[in-house]
Amino acid sequence: MGGLELEAVFSYDCLLGHEYVERFFARVIEGGKVGHAYLFFGPRGVGKKTFAFYLAQWLLCRDSSREGPCLECVSCQKVQHNNHPDISFFSPAEDRLWIPLEAVMQIQREVSYAPLEGGYRIAIVDEVERMNEEAANAFLKTLEEPQGNAIFILLAENIYSLKDTIVSRVQKVRFAPLSLERVWGYCRREFSEEGVLDGVVYSSMGSLERVRQFMDSGWLERRDWLLGMLEGEEFRFSSGFVEGILGQLESFSKRQARRKELVETLELLETLFRDLGVLSSCSRGILFHPDRRDRLEEISRKCSFVEWFHLFHLCWQTRQKLAYNLHLELTLENFAIEFQQEWGLS
Repeated sequence: MGGLELEAVFSYDCLLGHEYVERFFARVIEGGKVGHAYLFFGPRGVGKKTFAFYLAQWLLCRDSSREGPCLECVSCQKVQHNNHPDISFFSPAEDRLWIPLEAVMQIQREVSYAPLEGGYRIAIVDEVERMNEEAANAFLKTLEEPQGNAIFILLAENIYSLKDTIVSRVQKVRFAPLSLERVWGYCRREFSEEGVLDGVVYSSMGSLERVRQFMDSGWLERRDWLLGMLEGEEFRFSSGFVEGILGQLESFSKRQARRKELVETLELLETLFRDLGVLSSCSRGILFHPDRRDRLEEISRKCSFVEWFHLFHLCWQTRQKLAYNLHLELTLENFAIEFQQEWGLS
């Protein structure tokens, strides 16, 4: 299963905004009522994985207190450097859509061993909703028959994509998106591009991971390129817009290493179409891209609210298909066909 990005995991800035979760576990640990399985669920990039390792560090710390781990003892340092023998981290392999049965069997083997240094054997499982049916059924048996001092911390974006039988056997902890104020505070500390941060902050949806991706991946340039396409005459009256968008999406799909950029582009289109729908309906709703409001207002006049909503839904639908479909070219071809049917283009 996938490796661990230490820099992202141990940026404890991601604990900001989740003080209520920290207080909950302070009471649990102080009362000696640590459960055998927790499900951390919430949007991508809001700190679930970070807090999972923070909790593991807290549980294994040799000098912990109600306030948290000491961060200085040998155990804390081992967690910090990803070499603590009592913690196992599992994530789906990049080239696999699902977590297979073999991966669950590996998890079962890891937690069957007695703790070597701490009082617990901790397994952190990322994207647990990607277990296939066979793997989920096997994992359910593990949850039903917990072994010794084993603790499972499961991470998922959408609790409703998990089997009800799994959800019913874990303690659920919701991680909400960070407030705009929290994201602004982080951005002002980390980035100097004050003039471009409006769009990044609002489009982040309360996720610091998304902020970092946007600032590192040419997201701002891609957004302006898409706005330029939407402003062009070819958007409303010919298939030129579709061809331009597909050209960029297909270039991403042919390079597996840039698959994330393909998904990000569709997600970016979703937020643009959503803003255009809001503006076309004269709504006062908050925009994802307030720093481009003037350009968006001009573009919004090209279509009705219903048309913008259909385009938003088409992008969302295509992005969902990409999460479960290995045939990227076929998915993009369907996107092109449906887009052109929407406008009656040949």
